[in-house]
This record gives sequence, structure tokens and C-alpha cells, in this order.
Amino acid sequence: MKWRSETIKIVLAALFLVLCLAMSGYYLAAGYGAYLDADMSSELVLAQHLAGTGRLISPDWLYSTEVRVLNTQLVFTPLMALFGADWQLVRVIGCLILLALMAASCVFCARMIGARMSYALVFAGIGVLPVSVVYAQMIVIGAYYVPHAILTNLMIGLTACAVKKKRWGVYMALLAVLSLVMGASSIRYLLCAAIPSAAAGIWMAVFPHGEKLKQDEKRLLAASLGSAAVSVAGYVIGQKLFGALYTYGGARYNGSRLIGLMNENLFDLLDQALDGLIKLMGFLEGRIMLSVSGLLSVGVLGLLSLSVLLCMRAAKAEESKGCAARRYGLLALVFSAAVTLFTFVFVDDLYLNRYWLPVMTLGAPVMAMCLSRERRCALRMLSLAAFVCVVLGLSAVQIRSSMNNPEINEADWYNAQTVRESGLTMGYATFWNANVMTELTDGEVEVVSMTIIRNAQDQAYPEMSVWLETQENIRENRPDEPVFLLLSANEALELAPFLDACAAQKRPLAGEWLQMYVVESQHRYFETIACFDRGQ
Repeated sequence: MKWRSETIKIVLAALFLVLCLAMSGYYLAAGYGAYLDADMSSELVLAQHLAGTGRLISPDWLYSTEVRVLNTQLVFTPLMALFGADWQLVRVIGCLILLALMAASCVFCARMIGARMSYALVFAGIGVLPVSVVYAQMIVIGAYYVPHAILTNLMIGLTACAVKKKRWGVYMALLAVLSLVMGASSIRYLLCAAIPSAAAGIWMAVFPHGEKLKQDEKRLLAASLGSAAVSVAGYVIGQKLFGALYTYGGARYNGSRLIGLMNENLFDLLDQALDGLIKLMGFLEGRIMLSVSGLLSVGVLGLLSLSVLLCMRAAKAEESKGCAARRYGLLALVFSAAVTLFTFVFVDDLYLNRYWLPVMTLGAPVMAMCLSRERRCALRMLSLAAFVCVVLGLSAVQIRSSMNNPEINEADWYNAQTVRESGLTMGYATFWNANVMTELTDGEVEVVSMTIIRNAQDQAYPEMSVWLETQENIRENRPDEPVFLLLSANEALELAPFLDACAAQKRPLAGEWLQMYVVESQHRYFETIACFDRGQ
């Protein structure tokens, strides 16, 4: 009877996971454009470029801060090759595949650190829901941080496999390969996975269960330190290799400086970091407490407190049981949070609240483990109900709010159709109006990013942006053709002398905030830029 009861729980948990994926899938399809912006569109513009060149990394692309081998392009590029005529379909299918992979990695990690399958499936479902604005942008719609979540879960899960006797060599070989590629891909992967993993292994060695270090603890120490060392080696190799082959800017991390312990803003930075965490979890500041969103926000604070309580109870339980894998999973989460908090408080200009995301996604398998081992039935059931109800409620509120006030409105869709029907295939706009227009026209019209600068005579003129574009698009020796500029009202006013100089003709668009100007010759456009650059 016991196995039947557990089977029923697993089936119900699997259905819950399917429901959560369907909920996010509906959001992606029906709410397309809810948070669509130029950063997100850059991923599909890159996918189109890679599909056209038959590569997964391109020397002709101007990357942002890093060149990541393991990233969303492993999914988006093949889909763009198959469905390149419908970019919305590419985004919806691609994001759903990535969310499914994230859920699978959560289940794997949870199982390897000692969670029951039913709890692992429930928390995998919780992890794919859009609980907040930033979570929706970075996980569900944009998918930027899905690779971080997947890779962190895989590294922690594979390291926990060090205690297994069967197929130990296979697990460790996979861990070594994964660690090397993760290190080569991004320093962020070191901060959210490799360093916390190594710290957890060291802590277990310094404070073992019992008087002597047990065999499982020795194995975890070797696996965690070994994977961290391989990741660091991969990072060094990646910096040398990718720096020579590809174009990107690494100043955000390479130029980071430490902040002193006695800094007068220390407590403000700490407050900022914790405030960013609760908002990322769905806390809505300024809401009436007895409203639905207000009560859900109180629920967020409750879930954070409950998570701490469950971790403390699980840690205390492991003092007597001494399961190395479960203890390692707990410590990995603690050190992941500690490393993230350290970078926010003691590293200058490195705070972005989305950097909490790998901590949140790692928290899902760890919470599954904690509830699996919780002896008090009432606490276990109430905790599970709290997580499910609060997260579902937050996600419903988030979906409804963003779909009622989408980032891309009817005027944007009309303007995209107007641009598409104009017969023009090349245009320029400032960053937030550029790649997103390319996506809205399914790649039929290429809108390249530019910035507005001033010459010595204080004359404003456009300059090509060396950021998230192909190098071909910023070259001035392109074939001559009519081009257009998409400008806000303020940008058009600022560039008025330049537009007059290149005889740009205004075309009507919907709304007042965006204007379209057509230049009959791209060569003339670049020649006018050259004249303004010389101050003529």
C-alpha cells in the first residue's frame, strides 16, 4: 500500500508540473510582448545570425560582457533554422524547452541530494512560474538565466553523486567536462555554482559529522574542489581563447573593486540586496496589505522565513543522521547565498537583483529535500501548501498585470506592420527600439542599434553601436539602399539638423512617441555622419 500511495503522490506532482508549464506556456503565447524588449530580441537576432552561418558562436557578432558556450543559443539557433519565418513561435517553443530542461535539472539535483520524487516534481513546477516582474523577464520570457539555473543544478547534483558507488567514474567524468565548459563560458557560473560547491565541501571537511572525516565526506570534498579547480582552469582558457577569437566587453567583471569593511554605505548596500531578493520573489511594495497582492506579498516574507526554518531543521536533523549528500546540498545553497550577498555588499558596482536568481532556483531542489526529510507531518503539509498557494497566486497576479499593461502595445504592432509594408529592409534606431523591431517584423526588416553623440560644435548625429550586433551591420561599405531611422520625438528634435542634412523624409506612424524618417541612400546617410564627425 505504501508504494501505491507514493505512486499516487508522484502522479499528482507530475500533473502539477505539467500545469505549471502549461501556465507559463500560455503566458508566453497569449502574453507575447508583455515584457518583450531589445535585450530579449537580441537573443533571437543572434540566433538568426548563427542559423545563417551554421555556427553556435560567431566571430562576427559583437557580444555584450561574455561569450557563453552553454547558453540559450543551443536551443534558439536550431529552432530559428526550422521556424525562422515566425519569431514568436521560435520564442515560445524555445522558452518552453528551456523551462522543461530547467525543471528536469531541478528534479535531478533534488533526487541526488535526497529528495523524494513527488517533492522534486512539485518544486520543479514552482520554479518555472513567473512569480515576479524580473523572474518573468529573466527566466520565463527572456530565458537569460535559465542556463544558470540548469548548470548550477547539474553541478550540485553531479557533485552529490560522488557518494555513489555505482557509475562513480561516469558521474565524475561528466562533472569534469561540465565544470570545464562552465568555467570557459562565464565567471557568473563560477560565482553561482563552482565556488559555493567548493565552499560546501571544505566546510564539511573542517566540520565533519563525527570525530573523523568519513569516506563520503572525503569524496564530496575531492569532487567539489576538483570541479572548482577545473572551472577556474576553464575560465582562464576561455579568457585567452575567446578574447583572441571573439569580440566582447569584460569590463564589468574585470574592473570590479572591493569595498572597505568600514564603508559608510555598508548597511545601505545590505538593505538594497535583501530588498532586491524579496522583490525578486514577488514582494510588491506599496500595496494595500489586505488586498490580494498585499496578502501575497506578506506570503513572500512568510516563505522566506519558512525556507530558513526548514533549512535549519534539516541541518539539525543531519547532525544525527549524517547523510553527506543532503548536508552538502544544504551547504551549497547557504554558500551560494553568501557569495551573492558578498558581491553585492563588498564589490563595487556589481549589484543587480537578478543575480539572486541562481540562488532562488537552487533553493527549489533544496526545499524539496528539506520537506522530504521533515518529520513533523503538519509542518511538512502546511509548508508545501504555502509554497504552492503563494507561488501560484503571485504568478496569476503577475500574468494578469503584465498582460493588461504589455510592453508591446497595439501601436507598436501597427508600427511594425507599417515598417514591414514600407518595402524597406534596413533601418537604425537607438538600442531599445532597434532589435525589438527586428523581432516584431520576424526578421524581414533589420533595425540596427545606434547611439546619439555630439561633435566639437555640439551638433548631434548618430553613431553605430558596437553592442549586440553583427559586425557587418556597422560597416559603412554596405550595398547602397534606402534606409530609415526610428526615433522618439525627443531624439528627432535633437537630430533635426542631421535629418535635414541627409534630406530625410518623415513617414507617419501610430502614436506620438515614435517617428520614422527615410533616407533615400544609405551612402548619403554614412557620408552625412562623416561630415558631422569632422564638424563640417
